[in-house]
Amino acid sequence: MSYSPALSMKYRPEIDGLRTISVLLVIFNHLNWSVFSGGYVGVDVFFVISGFLITQVLINSVQQNRFSIGEFYKRRIIRIGPAYFLMLAVTTIVSLFILLPDELLTYLRSVQYSLVFLSNLFMWQEIGGYFSARAEYTLLLHLWSLAVEEQFYIVWPIVIWVLWRFFKHRTIIVLVVLALIFSIAISEYGVRHYPALTYFMMPTRAFELLIGALLAITPRYSLSAFFEKALGAIGLVVILASAVLFTDQTAFPGLHGLLPCIGAALILYYSKPHQGVDGYLLASAPMVYLGKISYPAYLWHWPIIAFLNIQHIELDVPVSIIVILTTLLLSSLTYHLLELPARRAHRYSIRQVVIYGYVIPTLIFVGVIISLTAAKGLPQRFDAKLNAMSAAINSKSQDLRHECHGDGHHAATPDTAEHCVIGVSNRPVDFLLIGDSHANHFTGMLDVMARDAGLRGYDVTQNSTIYLPNTESFYTDRGVRKNFPEFKIRNDKLTQIIQSGHYKAVILGGSFAKRYRTADYEAPVQGNSKQIFEQQLREGISIIKKSGAKVILIKGNPVFEDTGLDYMCPFNNMRFNQNKDCRLPRKVHDANFSDWNKIVTQIKFEQPDIQLIEPDKIMCDSNYCYSSLQETPLFFNDDHLNYQGSEQIGKLYLQKIGNPLSSIPK
Repeated sequence: MSYSPALSMKYRPEIDGLRTISVLLVIFNHLNWSVFSGGYVGVDVFFVISGFLITQVLINSVQQNRFSIGEFYKRRIIRIGPAYFLMLAVTTIVSLFILLPDELLTYLRSVQYSLVFLSNLFMWQEIGGYFSARAEYTLLLHLWSLAVEEQFYIVWPIVIWVLWRFFKHRTIIVLVVLALIFSIAISEYGVRHYPALTYFMMPTRAFELLIGALLAITPRYSLSAFFEKALGAIGLVVILASAVLFTDQTAFPGLHGLLPCIGAALILYYSKPHQGVDGYLLASAPMVYLGKISYPAYLWHWPIIAFLNIQHIELDVPVSIIVILTTLLLSSLTYHLLELPARRAHRYSIRQVVIYGYVIPTLIFVGVIISLTAAKGLPQRFDAKLNAMSAAINSKSQDLRHECHGDGHHAATPDTAEHCVIGVSNRPVDFLLIGDSHANHFTGMLDVMARDAGLRGYDVTQNSTIYLPNTESFYTDRGVRKNFPEFKIRNDKLTQIIQSGHYKAVILGGSFAKRYRTADYEAPVQGNSKQIFEQQLREGISIIKKSGAKVILIKGNPVFEDTGLDYMCPFNNMRFNQNKDCRLPRKVHDANFSDWNKIVTQIKFEQPDIQLIEPDKIMCDSNYCYSSLQETPLFFNDDHLNYQGSEQIGKLYLQKIGNPLSSIPK
């Protein structure tokens, strides 16, 4: 089948200039320059460029009957391998001086995923969303995009070969367009229902690479010089507008992801060097040079920024300038001293390039990972007290007891909850803990209390799901009100379990104060969300009591969320030799709990047999609340307790107040 590519395979300097725009937008965004709040779209521009150029290369090789999967991957290794492994090596070495043991072990896990180009999967599992608070401390966060590319290129060469071998040109275009539309559709669905997953995964990003591929297989239709210059300029404007107007609240990628991709496509299709505003800008010598070093710039900039974040060094203007200059210097050195010489490897065989360019470096890193993991992150590098505080912060109930903290379709029963035991294990079950992630984070405290009382319990928790029977929960996502169906599914199941009468007590936990203030509920009763909250909470208590179980209510804990205070302050004081005031004024906590306290007081007055557990009696005194007790950090984020901190609260509760679980009959 004869084929004429849309655009010539000859070198186009404006594409290097477009790479410069892409990488600068990403760097400015990562430096938190507010004017480029959507600078992350630079990655999408990269995807379009990559899809365009790689598809051209593949088609050219098929047309000339020299297509080879091995040769393709050989070229990929030579292109991305040297700088990639150098960045990993330098980042790992620096990590040995900066990262605490728990941080280093987490970093090493990210290296494992990076070695096989699964960084996007790690980032989704480990940090959740790209814009989460943990992202700014994740040294290899940026490698998710390279993982997406390489995953795409596992299948794309074969697809191109099959298409060109068995289909006509027009059919190929139709098939690529259909694949592109399908990817957009699942991406748009994903940003509405699974935003974090959608941001990182290849199928929901494939349309961006396919847009570039479509350009490569579509015949070029010429317009007048004026319109071509105008469209090229419009493409540049669209990219910059996306970078300026989008924010971390923009549903992305989905349909919004089309905008920067269309901008990139217009430039690739219509821009010509030194013609039009975009052509003169993109093909200028400085832009072309920066484009040539854009790949190492992308690799280097983020570890530099992340190390600064870890060290709590503010990214002000002087520091940002230093970051940019350091990135450009390292990138230039990498390009001239490593990338250009590495091109000579094309003369070697596929086997030699794969072994020496990928397998051996990977095995070296695997050896380093195994050694450092076996050494438990080399704790002797730091003070034992600092290591202990770090270990506490990184102990999370949601990780340690993840099988007990599930979705709405699964809830533990007396026959299936053996892995969710709280307290002793050699007796029949006594109580059940239910609620949201705040109930989950009290499992450490309750385990201490249950062991002291010789009791056995189970925990069955789910994010954002306090026990309000017969109630629908809603949330607002980017201005759109949406139902959270798992809320009712889980609570209906829990009602059945409670009514079985198997438990002597049911412990209600949750972020009640926050849910009362902010939640959106509907139920078959009259009233607004706050009234529904109070009525259905009473209904839940009634269901528990009718089952013959005692009701125990955990009022909740002070939080640092939206206070402007750092929950890690005591830890950071020790780590960075600071002396900041880490105390949360008691009046802030009291104001936060004011309405909720009134509800609890009224319910307790009406039903004095309800047992209360009040963590703030341990975490606060008359003037302040604390994020650390007896040198044990209590939180792992600004409103959730870590597991060791939860245990510490339990131990101090027994000492100062007594055991509230002793009221449960044995």
